[in-house]
Amino acid sequence: MKKISSIVLTMLCTLLFTGLQAQTLEQILSRHFEAVNQKKTLEVQTTVMKVRVLQMGMEMPMVIKIKKPDKIRMEMDVQGQQMITAFDGTRGWMMAPFAGPGVQDLPNEQLSSLKDQANFEGELWNYAEKGHTAEFLGIQDVDGKSAYTVKLTKKNGDVVTYYLDADTYLPLKQVTKTIMNGSPVEGTQIYTNYKTVSGIPVAMNVESSAMGQSALMVIDEVEFDVALDDKIFARPIQ
Repeated sequence: MKKISSIVLTMLCTLLFTGLQAQTLEQILSRHFEAVNQKKTLEVQTTVMKVRVLQMGMEMPMVIKIKKPDKIRMEMDVQGQQMITAFDGTRGWMMAPFAGPGVQDLPNEQLSSLKDQANFEGELWNYAEKGHTAEFLGIQDVDGKSAYTVKLTKKNGDVVTYYLDADTYLPLKQVTKTIMNGSPVEGTQIYTNYKTVSGIPVAMNVESSAMGQSALMVIDEVEFDVALDDKIFARPIQ
């Protein structure tokens, strides 16, 4: 009886694994977009997030403001000084007293990262129209959970690997490979503590690591479709 039970269990596990593998890339992405309520996400015009960044024993409050199609402003308090990083759809700029006086243009690598953050709909959505390519790499384990692994090669050469929960289709992890200052850099983001805000699931905890550094971003509040004036994203005139 134990032997038969073991055989049955093995068969069930095999069927489950085969079922997971049988899904195509487009089927996985379709279920992913349904899980994240992509339809609602596309309707959202602005997003405001109040965040705490925990790093090296410090807690730094931050406010992130995003306005479609491609505007973003990030305000962070660092040891009593305010750092502002923004992109107005054309130019990227920052004000950081500890990095130098006045307004400074963002380096190309940092500007590229900021543009990605402004893209609230995500790079997987209509990836082919954006000039990207995607492929399904199979199923991998992420902290004890089965995850569909999707590799996205962006038009600019960056490679982003998404790990989507095989049960919920929500992102568990993301690994990005890019070039910064002429050298390859790999960054990892781990998404946990999902909560639904106005019908959209949001990972309230995001752990990031790159170049030997790590930080935890805790999202305390998310608001959608808040009125945001274009002027707050524009580069200040000196």
